[in-house]
Amino acid sequence: MAEIDDPPADPQGVAPPVPADPPPPRVPRTHINPEVIQLLKDLPFYGKLEKNKQLEAENSARTVAKLNHRLNQEAYPDDGSDLASLVTIEEGDLIQLLDDDLRAHYRPVMSIAVTKWVADTQKAIAEGEHPSLKRAFNVAVADVTKKTSAEEARLAKRRCMDGSLQMPRVIGVPATIIFPQTLFDTENCVSIPLPFFLNKNLRYIIDKAATLPTIKSNPLAGETKGISIIDVEKLSASLGREGSLTCSQWTEAAFQMYRFQQERDSEGPNGAFARWYSDHFNFFNTQLDRDEMYPSWKVVELELRQEFRSQPTNYDAAHYVARYELAKSESRILSRFESLGKSDRDRPTYPARGGGSNWKAPRPGNGPGSFPSGSQRNSLPPCCILCAQRGHSVFHHNNDTAPAKFDDGKPTWAKFSNRTLRAPDNREICIRYNIKGDRSECTHPKDERAHICSFCGKLHFAFSWSCRSRPADI
Repeated sequence: MAEIDDPPADPQGVAPPVPADPPPPRVPRTHINPEVIQLLKDLPFYGKLEKNKQLEAENSARTVAKLNHRLNQEAYPDDGSDLASLVTIEEGDLIQLLDDDLRAHYRPVMSIAVTKWVADTQKAIAEGEHPSLKRAFNVAVADVTKKTSAEEARLAKRRCMDGSLQMPRVIGVPATIIFPQTLFDTENCVSIPLPFFLNKNLRYIIDKAATLPTIKSNPLAGETKGISIIDVEKLSASLGREGSLTCSQWTEAAFQMYRFQQERDSEGPNGAFARWYSDHFNFFNTQLDRDEMYPSWKVVELELRQEFRSQPTNYDAAHYVARYELAKSESRILSRFESLGKSDRDRPTYPARGGGSNWKAPRPGNGPGSFPSGSQRNSLPPCCILCAQRGHSVFHHNNDTAPAKFDDGKPTWAKFSNRTLRAPDNREICIRYNIKGDRSECTHPKDERAHICSFCGKLHFAFSWSCRSRPADI
């Protein structure tokens, strides 16, 4: 048998080094199998950008973990894993980001690499050069600038629809509503009312997008010109204003607004911004007496939502519980005042003494209209803290179709609607204070309601009769 030759020795008698083991094959973290690869290809442009931003952040964490492991293996025993590949995006799609309006929509999901790509491309174009990027991009730029063919002109002019965008209908599952860009542009400038997020109103906005009333906004920070946004004030006349929803409609609109705010969160659907809206809406939606107390807490819900927009603070469950209980307590008090006024209006009245020769005073104990005993005080008819007239309470004006007036014909200083008394500057006025003054022992927060006169707005309570004459008793 032939012997196997030994490996040639080094001329100096030193054996050659043993070859090192080849590195293990790289395990894919993104494109793990053909099915996943196809799903990644099918993602819309927004989804690809969002996925790449997530992968970029995870790769940065892996790099830091690997560096820490190399510097101090005792403190950092876990080595960083291999980086994940990004999702491929056609550079022809990336050209969309060169448009300022479109880029504002995609900015929350743009990774650092894509942001740098946009900046470099805009700089190159501003200098009159084609960006020195891949040939595919240069071809795409050429395609944009070259003269379009007759077929391309037909498709563009007629805005021909793409049938591939159709989605299968699933019985019992409503189709997901895609929020139009105009809603995002408007929300960045003014608060969109909750009624706009009813399903029927969202479909109306989508269907009538080209004919909706619009206004020009002022430039936001970092921008040089304003944009066209929805005229919320005009559209509210047909779609509804804040506070106009029923309890079931509120639940439907709250869910859609939560989905909308998820898409506005720079951290993604599970970011801190989206979680606040989830906690906010879920608090009211899970109350056992939600339906019964809806007229009381819907005002509180709106105030907290508007407060978060102007001054964002973390969700505080204890604060919500306190505001909710206070709203219920005040509702019970107002209902008691209202029922008291109603009972006074229902009390039978008698003609003045001397009004007729056949009038006789009722005897004590004869029927509900009998006089009280000498040890009781005669209760006077209620007096209104809005118009200063006897015979009704302030709740009598809740459904007024015309402005209330004093007995001299002059319009009242305050206004009353939705069971709330307000000053001309829309401050809410405390009802209990105007009835009892300093003896009212109000439980609301100090600056939530104004302790001023509902007749004139000065620092005294209405029933002190400091600014008006006490009306005659009936």
